[in-house]
Amino acid sequence: MQPRGTVNPDERRDTTSCDGAAEAALEQAPIAFAATDARGAVTGCNHAARELLGRTLADVLGRPLAELLLDRATALHASGERIAVETRFCSAGPEGPPIGVFLRDLRAEDRTRAALAAAEQRIALLDDVTDQGIVV
Repeated sequence: MQPRGTVNPDERRDTTSCDGAAEAALEQAPIAFAATDARGAVTGCNHAARELLGRTLADVLGRPLAELLLDRATALHASGERIAVETRFCSAGPEGPPIGVFLRDLRAEDRTRAALAAAEQRIALLDDVTDQGIVV
């Protein structure tokens, strides 16, 4: 009997189905992801990335990531719009070049912050014009 948590080197795992499942899951993920090669050229991206960038897969394949991601906080939409993003780069190892990047669209958060600031401003104005203030 083999100790728990160890792998028998004589057993071979079929990683093809695992890779296919991981690829399918990544394609459907709600967060944008773009894969790159060692030169920084885009080798693939998921649906969320294509939607965020307003581009097709054919539009991004082979392009330098630097054309799509202007800096760590700004992605470039096909329309020319600059999009605030949060980025997380991943690599094959601690010393390896980046092999991909996750992008989180911050536009919704920016709109929420702006709406909250506007609401707070309206409350402050109402408070200024009433004698009794506003109880929230």
